[in-house]
Amino acid sequence: MEFMKPEPKPASEANAGSFGRAKVVCRRALACFAAGLLSLMGACHEAPEATRESTSRAPAGTANGLAPSPEIWPAGSNVLFLTLDTTRVDALGCYNGDLATTPNLDDLAAKSHLFERCSTSVPQTLPAHVSLFSGLQPGKHGVRKNFGGSINDRLPMLAEAFRAAGFDTGAFVSAFVLDQRFGLSRGFEVYDPATFDIKGDVKEERLAADTVDAAIEWIQGREGPWFVWVHLFDPHTPYAPPEPFAGRFPDDPYLGEVASMDAEIGRLIRALAESDLMDRTGIVVCGDHGEGLGDHGEPTHGILLYESTTRVPLFVHTPGQSEGRRHQRPVALVDLAPTLAEALGQTGTYDGESLLPLLSGGAAETGPRGLYLESLEGYYRSGWSPIYALVQGPWKYILSPRPELFDVVDDPAESENLHDRFPDVAARLRAELESLIPDGDMALGTAVDLSTEEHAALTALGYVAGAPGRGAGSQKNPADLIHLAAIHQRALGAFNTGRLEEAAQLFRRELEEDSESPLLHWYLGSCLIASRPLEASSLFLQAIELQPSFEEPYLALCKLLNNQRRIQDVVAVAREGVKNTSDTFGRLHYFRALGTLRTDGFSQQVLADLDVAVERGQAPINAYRLRAGLLLRQLGEIDAALSDLERCVGLLNPEEQAVLYSDAMFATLHGDPRFEKLFASQQ
Repeated sequence: MEFMKPEPKPASEANAGSFGRAKVVCRRALACFAAGLLSLMGACHEAPEATRESTSRAPAGTANGLAPSPEIWPAGSNVLFLTLDTTRVDALGCYNGDLATTPNLDDLAAKSHLFERCSTSVPQTLPAHVSLFSGLQPGKHGVRKNFGGSINDRLPMLAEAFRAAGFDTGAFVSAFVLDQRFGLSRGFEVYDPATFDIKGDVKEERLAADTVDAAIEWIQGREGPWFVWVHLFDPHTPYAPPEPFAGRFPDDPYLGEVASMDAEIGRLIRALAESDLMDRTGIVVCGDHGEGLGDHGEPTHGILLYESTTRVPLFVHTPGQSEGRRHQRPVALVDLAPTLAEALGQTGTYDGESLLPLLSGGAAETGPRGLYLESLEGYYRSGWSPIYALVQGPWKYILSPRPELFDVVDDPAESENLHDRFPDVAARLRAELESLIPDGDMALGTAVDLSTEEHAALTALGYVAGAPGRGAGSQKNPADLIHLAAIHQRALGAFNTGRLEEAAQLFRRELEEDSESPLLHWYLGSCLIASRPLEASSLFLQAIELQPSFEEPYLALCKLLNNQRRIQDVVAVAREGVKNTSDTFGRLHYFRALGTLRTDGFSQQVLADLDVAVERGQAPINAYRLRAGLLLRQLGEIDAALSDLERCVGLLNPEEQAVLYSDAMFATLHGDPRFEKLFASQQ
C-alpha cells in the first residue's frame, strides 16, 4: 500500500543549531574503573497563498466554558471512545476512496464529523493516549515514550470527570503498553484486562474480537449513562490477520489487520443499534498514531515525525447524527479531552481546544493554530537528536539537525523540502515551535514496577528505558539513520527467539554506523554471554562508559561475573551501578549485598541493601530468601524471617517451594509449626 512516495533525500546539510538538552557525561574515574576491570578479565514549488503565513494561533488554556448544545450532545448521553492503534488514515476508505477495506468505519464516518487533518502529539501508543485523555502535551504529563513511566497521580484524567458526573466507566484495552500500572486506569470502574501476562511467548496483546466481546458484555449490563473506552491493537506489527482477511490480503497483511479490526467494530456498532442506544450515544473514533510501512525509510513508527505516522483518523458521531460533515481545519488528539469535558458541562486547563463549537456548526477560531509534535525515541534509544515539529495551516515544520518545511496540503507525501525556498516561513514556525518545547531535561516519568519475567520480555521486544549515550542530542539526524531501524527490528526478532548468533551479526551492523550507542553495546553483549563471555564483558563496560546512568549493562555484568564466581568484581560493578544509576528495581543493591556477604561477611550495610531490593522489587524472590536467612541466622529474628519466607513462598510454584523448604539455611525451622504451616498452605 502506498501513501507517501518520498524521493531520495540529499546528503545531510550541517545546521549550526544545537538540539541536545542532555548533559554530556565524561567521567575519568569511571573510565579508569572500566580499564582496570578489563585488565582483570584477561527542486520546483509554487508559493502558497499569503494568507497561509498568518501568525495568529488559537490559544491553549481552558475549555471555552460555553454551555453544551442540547441539540448536539444531550445531557446524559453515553460515550463510546474507540481508539485504533497503528492505523494510517489512508488505510480507511473514508479517507482513501480507492479502498473498500473498512465498510463499517466508512458507514459511521459518513454520519459523523470527520476531521481531515488530525495530528498525534507523539507517534507512540502510551504517550499518545495520555495526551488524548488529559488534553496535555507530553512535556506536561511526563510520559514521553512507551514504558517511559506512569502518569502523575495528580494529573486530572477524562474518565475521572465522567465518573464524578455519575457515569458508569469502563475501559477495554488490547495491549500491555496500556496496562493499568501505567496510570490510564484512573477514573475507570472496570479496566479490562486488569493486567497482561507477557511471560512465556511474550504475548503482549489480545485480538479485537476478544476485546469487543468484553466491551459488549459490559455495555449490555449498564442501566445508567456510561463512558466506555475500547482500544484495538490489531494493526500493530507483527501483521498476522486471521481468516478470511489473510486470504483477502495476501500481499498486504497490514491492510488485512485493519479490515479484520473493522469487522469487529461493525459488530460493536450493531450491538449498540440492536439495543436502541445509537440515538443516546456519542462515538469518538481516532487513531493514536500511524505506521511508516517504509515511507521515508521508517518501517513502523515512533522515531520520525512524517505524516504517515503522525496524521491520524478522527471522526465524531454525535448522538443521533444522520448526516456527515468533513472539516479541513487542523486539529489534534489533545483537543478531545476539552471537547468531551465541555459536552459534560465542565471546564479545565488543557493544551488543546474544544471542538464542540465546530460540531455545533459554529465557526472555527480565526487564524491557524500551531499543533505541537515530538519524538524522543531516537534520543532515548541511541542518543540521536530529538525531533520536534509544528503543524500550522498547510505548513509542517520539522526541527532536527536538518530542518524541513513541507506544504502538507499540496504535498502530503512530504517529498519536497521547502525550507530554503521559504526561509521567512521557516524562521517564524521555528520560533513558535521553540517556544513550545518544554524547558529542562528530558527525564522520563515515574518508574513502574515490573516482575523479572516482564522486564525480560519487554527487553526482548526492544522496550528498554532510555539510555542516550555520549553525544546524546547531538547532530545525529534520525532521518539519516532510520535505515538502521529495520536492522534493529530484525535483530530484536532474532534475539527474542533465541537466535543469538544471527542477532549478534545484526547488532554489529548497527554498531558500524552508530558506534556510540550504549544500548547496542549492551544488546550485542547480551548475545555473547554464553559464547564469548570476555567480549560480552568488554561490551558491557563500553556501554557503561558511554552512559554511566544506564542500569542494564551493570546488571548484566554482575550476573556474568557472579556466574564466573568473580565475587570481588561483582561488588565493584554493583557499587558503581548503585552510585551512578537510579537502580529502579533494587537489583544492583541485591548484587552488592550478595557479593559483600561472600567477601566480607554479614553487616548492617548488607541488610540495608536487601531492604532496598525488597522495597523496590516487584517480585524480589532472591532478596526475600537471602534476607530471611540473615534475619534468622545472624540476628535470631524468627518472626521477621518467617514474614519474609511467607512473601517468598507466595511467589513460588510448588517445585520451587520444595527447594526452598529443603534449603539448609532454614533447617533450624523444620518442625516449627509456623514454618510447616506456611509451606503446607501453599501446596
